[in-house]
Amino acid sequence: MQLRYKTQHVLVPKNNGGTLSDPSLKLMLKQFGFKVSEVEDMEEIDVVGGKITSLPFLGEHGDLNIRSKTAWFVELLGKKMFLGADSSNLDPNMYHHIHKVIGDIDMLAIGMECVGAPYTWMYGALHTQKISKAIKDSRRLNGCDAKLAFGMTQIFNPKEVYIYALGLEPWYNYMMGLEYDEDSTQIIESNKMLKSCEDIDLHCEKLYGSRVVEYA
Repeated sequence: MQLRYKTQHVLVPKNNGGTLSDPSLKLMLKQFGFKVSEVEDMEEIDVVGGKITSLPFLGEHGDLNIRSKTAWFVELLGKKMFLGADSSNLDPNMYHHIHKVIGDIDMLAIGMECVGAPYTWMYGALHTQKISKAIKDSRRLNGCDAKLAFGMTQIFNPKEVYIYALGLEPWYNYMMGLEYDEDSTQIIESNKMLKSCEDIDLHCEKLYGSRVVEYA
């Protein structure tokens, strides 16, 4: 909302329509005055110097019937970037098919919140009955662990990898309740990812705060 004054156009994934757990991002943003386009999986949007493609999203949805999540493939001035946030490599076959379309990439940016919150953290208020602890624990908002994230590098052959969206910054404690230490699974798995990339001489960074990446 704070960027509305300079935001001309917002791209959002298409929702299922009519379900409480998957509300329309397009309708919500239009109410605030944004120009919004709803895009399908693998739909390409032309922009100056390249294109933006909406990629199928698997991962942080708690096994609910939620469609309005996406990853983004940005191709600008000959550079290719896969911005995966909380995507998870649950089906490598899907990513192999995507690779046939987009080819090798310059940057893979992937989240590694591999032990996400129970899905009731976000969607619990939509239930009319109490949810058992077993269901809460088994249906979590998980992203990639080291094995799954490294599998994506083997498919897309990026020139560099950035691990982001972990919520390492201290100000996230106030809104997300995240408290990591060196024994946290997310830290252990992301460190494994750094080591796996180092072993094959692939640049990999765990982001904190801000990071500017410049391409000549």
